Amino acid sequence: MQDELNLNLYDYGARNYDPAIGRYFSIDRMSEAYYHLNPYQYTTNNPVKFIDINGDYIYIYDNGTKYRYDNGQLYSKNEETGKFDVEYTASEGSYASQILGMLNQIGCEDCKGGKAFLNLFNNDDFNVGIRNNTYNGRYKGKNVTRQNGKSMEVMTFFNQNENIATTSGFESLTKNMFATIGHELGHALSDFIFDNKVTDATWYSMTNDRGTTSNIKNDEVYAMFIENMIRRENNIPQRTHYTLTGEGSVMEESRMMKKVNKTWMIDDKAYSILQKIQQTQKKCSLLLK
Repeated sequence: MQDELNLNLYDYGARNYDPAIGRYFSIDRMSEAYYHLNPYQYTTNNPVKFIDINGDYIYIYDNGTKYRYDNGQLYSKNEETGKFDVEYTASEGSYASQILGMLNQIGCEDCKGGKAFLNLFNNDDFNVGIRNNTYNGRYKGKNVTRQNGKSMEVMTFFNQNENIATTSGFESLTKNMFATIGHELGHALSDFIFDNKVTDATWYSMTNDRGTTSNIKNDEVYAMFIENMIRRENNIPQRTHYTLTGEGSVMEESRMMKKVNKTWMIDDKAYSILQKIQQTQKKCSLLLK
């Protein structure tokens, strides 16, 4: 509560809120993405259903040490205050240095969408950690996002021998690793703000050579939407499909992009799924600040 001049405003960090009228004093910085919402509103005018919680920072784990990513820089923990306010310079070639470079590529100078995406994490209540994947078992050798307690964890693996389908043909999964990091962070964001009943629903099913069937979730559509936004801003080919078959051809059911005349645009089914996901926003803060 800020009571200077008897205004009695609530300080939400990015904006001041007046509880008497149920409005912020400044517009939502993400208002251009939500034309149907009043830019001064609080929790889409539905405080019974929604709460306004800040997102947290992105953390990078390297050799057992935790670093905070904030506005293009890494910070280590101040042992005296417990705050991440000690500017840290990662050694060249280290895991922390590589991830820092990838995050800064997502939020490059001309990457307005990428910057806005990363800024959604820059608050205080929602943890996302990025660490090198050294696990065995089901996560071995993969890029994966999973829940770890109350936080989300992105695990990366740089030595994968897989390809993805793009608007310019096949591409090594690790060629533009920063876009893959964006994809996984998209999963983390989605888990926090959207209805999991919708994101966890089946997009399509696939059966491997051993006859095992697996269901691919709708959430992959949202993650690829974020990934392709990052790819467009960095002038690299967009991803057209999520899955390749064992023979190396695209699986049509996994189509994300289609070509109309000479223009690539989102596939109708993928667009419908994306709309369903975005309509289930359950926590507003990461999009409404």
